[in-house]
Amino acid sequence: MTPARLARLESSLNGTARKVLSAVPLQEPWSKEQIMSELRRVGSSLSPDAMVGSLNFMTDRGLVKEAERGKFIRIQARLIENQPEPEEMQTVTLKQVPKQGVPKTDVLTRLAGLASDLRTIATEIDAVALDVEERFAAIQKDSEKLRQFTELLKSLGT
Repeated sequence: MTPARLARLESSLNGTARKVLSAVPLQEPWSKEQIMSELRRVGSSLSPDAMVGSLNFMTDRGLVKEAERGKFIRIQARLIENQPEPEEMQTVTLKQVPKQGVPKTDVLTRLAGLASDLRTIATEIDAVALDVEERFAAIQKDSEKLRQFTELLKSLGT
């Protein structure tokens, strides 16, 4: 993978996937548990399901490789040898494609509508992700209180 393609793919990631990618090592494959431990070490309160989903997404996109079953490693950018320099590239002339029955403006209008719908969906997904993270943090807080309460009861019982 070229450095430009790798940078383009990394820049298109959402915040959760970027956090997970930063926890995946370049040198040796790590298990999901090791990656989760690294995320917790840096202070992320990501759920294991969100981490696994991000790993699967990045594996599909080629940013992360599953070296062996359940062990992941980041992909490093490599320069492709024998690649011609930009000034050496040949110029290619394109033939004009005959116009089809659909006017350009109609297609562009449809594409603009689809892009708007996708932005709306992305906003909704981000809102749901934030809500899930807040709920997860609240559950962790309640779990901590429960743990403290059980320790208090145990100390009173002995």
